[in-house]
Amino acid sequence: MTYILGLTGGIASGKSTVSAMFEEHGISVICADEMAHNLQQQGTEEYHKIIHVFGNSILSNNHISRHLLMEEIHKNPQKLKLLEDILHPTIQAEIKKEIIELEKHGSDIIVLDVPLLYTSPLKELCDGTVACICSESIRKKRAFERQNMSEKKWNFIIKRQPSDKIYKQWATYIINTELPLTEVNKEVLTIIGILKNQ
Repeated sequence: MTYILGLTGGIASGKSTVSAMFEEHGISVICADEMAHNLQQQGTEEYHKIIHVFGNSILSNNHISRHLLMEEIHKNPQKLKLLEDILHPTIQAEIKKEIIELEKHGSDIIVLDVPLLYTSPLKELCDGTVACICSESIRKKRAFERQNMSEKKWNFIIKRQPSDKIYKQWATYIINTELPLTEVNKEVLTIIGILKNQ
């Protein structure tokens, strides 16, 4: 029986690092963000739908610029729902297909990496969840080390994301990503060990 482990966490919470650690230990990972990015590539049905809604101002060399797309959403927050309506049904269908394929190939644990898992129908696919927790001050510092982050963008994202209290309430496992990477890796290995021995 395959165990589906949802992986979630707020912006700059170390979720990508933890996801990579699971992969390094031979665990199959399905990343919703990667799927969303792929669906926005030139020529896809979703690409054309997004341009129809947002216009050509979000294009850079005929490619959808995630930065320009987010800028447009900051100006018109109601358009976020339109973007989600375009992307989410396909992402959910693709994830379900990929889970079936991985199960066929004998994956005993599958990590489902979804940023806003607890507000997504995808949480129903999970047997358990792991939340990456980190103080907001450290997350903000990490986020501002990235390109194209601004106070306005940070506040917009933070308002949409659950609090640590919600993550702690819903999570089966919690990983404190303020710890040194060696300790975070030990936490990942502990979770894998528990799931494999169930």
